[in-house]
Amino acid sequence: MADGKPDKDSNQTSAPQPLLSVLIPTWNRVEPVAAAVASVGTGSGNLEIVVVDNASDPAIYSELQKRFTGVPHVRLFRNEQNIGMVRNWNRCMELSRGTWLGLLCSDDRYRVGGSARILELLGNTTDPALIVQDPTIMDEIKRCPAGNATVRELRLPIASGNFWHREVVEALGPFDERFEYSADAEYWYRIASYFPVYKVREPFAFYEQHETNYMWQTWRKADFLDQTALLARTVAGHMFRDDPERERLISAEEDNRVWSTLTTIIENSFLHKDRGDIFARYFSEAFRRAGSVSRKRELFMKLLYAAKHRLDAAKGGRR
Repeated sequence: MADGKPDKDSNQTSAPQPLLSVLIPTWNRVEPVAAAVASVGTGSGNLEIVVVDNASDPAIYSELQKRFTGVPHVRLFRNEQNIGMVRNWNRCMELSRGTWLGLLCSDDRYRVGGSARILELLGNTTDPALIVQDPTIMDEIKRCPAGNATVRELRLPIASGNFWHREVVEALGPFDERFEYSADAEYWYRIASYFPVYKVREPFAFYEQHETNYMWQTWRKADFLDQTALLARTVAGHMFRDDPERERLISAEEDNRVWSTLTTIIENSFLHKDRGDIFARYFSEAFRRAGSVSRKRELFMKLLYAAKHRLDAAKGGRR
């Protein structure tokens, strides 16, 4: 289908609306998807898993069909053409039926017992809201009212640990498709600006790190800094929505976020094998932007710290 509409639902059902829809977007993966689905479990009939394949190789999609066709709580779809990551997240939302939604990236997993805890929490949460994991809070659960203060204090865990109510989508829309890399971060800030946030201390999910999902690939993208600046401006707009000095604060926040991103990349790529291109690009940009003496000093302190870290790591490897 030329417009990217998904194929027919592989497990059509007239069952009642589930409490939770777990959204698993995927492309060219079988085993990670199967592991993600297995980590969710069945939820005793109170959840559905929506898997949307983003035009994988036919053989891979055929294997997904073998795995999930006939599994009652798994609904498998396929886009005829690749519509991009964020748009596929939104397709997952469009195809879901649950009262609450949760994104589970295909390389992430729910912790053992996570689904039961999630369903219990959602069943006891009566107001439309965003639920995030935050290990820094003292209580098991903390409710934060919607607004600027909550936006500024929001700590962003992995996308797979968050849940949001369907009424949030109806009020604020889906993920912003302008963002290629951090659409989830912008969405959580946007929700927190208008809806309450429940922070939960114990995490529901964990991140399965491997080479194909590491940030190095993203840092090499030509538009990464432009995307960083756009995200910073948009998030700052949520942070300072009602502030009389909104424009000045947004500009300052954008500058600080971009600078922080530059120094982080420089620190992590300096003297790192096979990442000299990343270091050269971002160091040149940081030096151009530095301006003040204090920022130039910060930049060179990052280099000294990174050099010491690499040296210590090399010494440790020779023991």
